[in-house]
Amino acid sequence: MNRWIRRVLVVLEVGGGFAGISILLFSRQWNASVPVTVWILSSLFALLFFFGIVAGLALMEAPKLGITLSAVYQALQTPAISSPVLTYSAFSGLEVRVGWWQGFLPMAQD
Repeated sequence: MNRWIRRVLVVLEVGGGFAGISILLFSRQWNASVPVTVWILSSLFALLFFFGIVAGLALMEAPKLGITLSAVYQALQTPAISSPVLTYSAFSGLEVRVGWWQGFLPMAQD
């Protein structure tokens, strides 16, 4: 793997993982009246972001293991599912969405 591509992935995975965990920790959803399902889902996403940090650090320290972990982490971020019952979208680092809405092409960047 190219050294610069690896460095960019390390920054995006480690930085995005810390940002994701920080957003989860500092959101206003943590109070006594929060349903158990919110705690479970938030914990699963915290584990996903922690896995991203581990994958980024492994990419820096042990490139062969890091490439495998990074590929798994990127694959977990790839699907974006939206239905009336279930919605799933995970990203760490940078996400660019392009959509078609009423005849023009809006672009949103998160």
